[in-house]
Amino acid sequence: MSNRQSGSQYVDYKPLYQWILEQSPEVQEILVEQLFSNEILNISDMVEFINRGELTANEDNGPTIGSILFHGSIIKQLEDASDWNPNGIYHYENTIGIITDTGLWEIEVVPEAWSKDATGAFRVQLFRDNVCHSVCVQTCSNPSELPIGDRLAAIVLACWNDTETAKRVSTFAEAMGLSSSSRLPPVICPNCREINDNYRLDGGHSTCECQRIYECPTCDRMQFTEHGQCNSCIADYV
Repeated sequence: MSNRQSGSQYVDYKPLYQWILEQSPEVQEILVEQLFSNEILNISDMVEFINRGELTANEDNGPTIGSILFHGSIIKQLEDASDWNPNGIYHYENTIGIITDTGLWEIEVVPEAWSKDATGAFRVQLFRDNVCHSVCVQTCSNPSELPIGDRLAAIVLACWNDTETAKRVSTFAEAMGLSSSSRLPPVICPNCREINDNYRLDGGHSTCECQRIYECPTCDRMQFTEHGQCNSCIADYV
């Protein structure tokens, strides 16, 4: 949306988004926290403008803007992959909706998410069989270690690949109505030494949160992957 209604007038916020992108990284961080936490601007509009080529980002950005650009690239990839049979994705203001075989996932970015001290940044719900299931999600132990766009992208990919995510994240499995026996046991990641559910004992490789999003070497898409290639490329190869 390039315009938003404010009282009885429509306001075009696109120039303000562009102005923020033109600032130094330090100024960007201050502006984003203030304008986004007070819901004057929102992440969906910025992503949409950038993906449509209506905004131009600098090469030198602050961590928050850089992470929003990364999140926007994930949104674009999933939009391109959406066939709505069943998978599809939509986003508006501070909400992202993802449709899978399981149901409708909705991710909401709460205003507090833009604070570096925030602990609860996202509200995740699964609408399945006419019932709404709230899902507790924590993308990292310390939110200040990972910018908001990176954490949001991780949740988006987790919901898009919900069947795989449920094997490792108990709250996803419970919301999806899956038994605990279908989940993999937690082990210690050899990379970060943290206990997690994302290590394949039989494969001898880790997919912990510390490295679980990276480029597929075949198609260059950013994906959750345990085998170097994303699921689509693995399926094509098989």
